[in-house]
Amino acid sequence: MVNDATVKAVSAQLEDITDEQVRAVITAWKSVNEGDPVGTILQDEDGTLAYRIAIDNVHMWQVVTATGEQWRDMSPTLKGSWRTVRSA
Repeated sequence: MVNDATVKAVSAQLEDITDEQVRAVITAWKSVNEGDPVGTILQDEDGTLAYRIAIDNVHMWQVVTATGEQWRDMSPTLKGSWRTVRSA
């Protein structure tokens, strides 16, 4: 939940930004920092590894497949079946 007073205070400082836009950004920020803690390592049944990392204070998954394919996933929780290799 996003505090209405915070939304109004932020949007009052930014001329072309609406309350709804401020609320959306704060909600998105909170969602990417939810989930497993940074340092957690997961593995799926195909051997793909996912490392929970933080870049510029934004939490995300760095996913690496057995064939070397890589991507970053901003979801707090990865979809599918993952086992914990290391907890942070």
